[in-house]
Amino acid sequence: MIDAHLHLADPRFDPDRATVIKAARDKGVSGFLSASTAPDEWAKNLSFQTDGVFVFIGTHPKRADRHDQALLRRLLQENPQTGIGEIGLDPAGTAEQERVFEQQFALAAELGRPVVVHCVRRFDRLAPFFKTLRKFPPAVLLHGFSGTAADVAFFKRYPCFFSFSGRIKHPDAARAVPANRIVCETDSPDQKPETALCADPDEKRNVPANLPLICGALAAITGTGAEQMTENTKAFIHAR
Repeated sequence: MIDAHLHLADPRFDPDRATVIKAARDKGVSGFLSASTAPDEWAKNLSFQTDGVFVFIGTHPKRADRHDQALLRRLLQENPQTGIGEIGLDPAGTAEQERVFEQQFALAAELGRPVVVHCVRRFDRLAPFFKTLRKFPPAVLLHGFSGTAADVAFFKRYPCFFSFSGRIKHPDAARAVPANRIVCETDSPDQKPETALCADPDEKRNVPANLPLICGALAAITGTGAEQMTENTKAFIHAR
């Protein structure tokens, strides 16, 4: 299994990052897509890039005021295996957030890199944006997908993958995703799931060791197993 979205550079993992990764590997998690949220953590995240750790760098909408497009371009050119993310749109989106999102999305298309998109209650803005594009990134991961089945019907027309964490808000939407487009994530250390989906109920953070339980719950809803989800995640990560 591959955790399709988490944040290994988060300071909450600083005291025991190696232990957290080992605990996940012991549970059968073989890979980790570690996303970034702001320029000040890009170098730190890139330092984790090894076999099994796939690093994505980008600026989250809540940190749009920190974005550095020139640095992002340079680091991506220096690291051709690196994707872009997470970038995106938030409910109280500002013009600056949208500009930074569109800049990064365009760079993903230009450089041919997969991109992780955060979209919370803004699918009505993301859909018309997609319609305007002439050039698309090779793959787009809609992480922590919280849209509806109707949103799935629209976005599956594009090279989109749909990632679900332990907080599945719309089971009907998960069931609407094609079997070759669905993936599973923890979004750790955030989005801690219910206790039944936690490998260690006493752990206060969400951790990647929870992934097998989350994948099992998602498989029970959709009928798509962990092996297929793993292959889907690989297809997204390596899309060029």
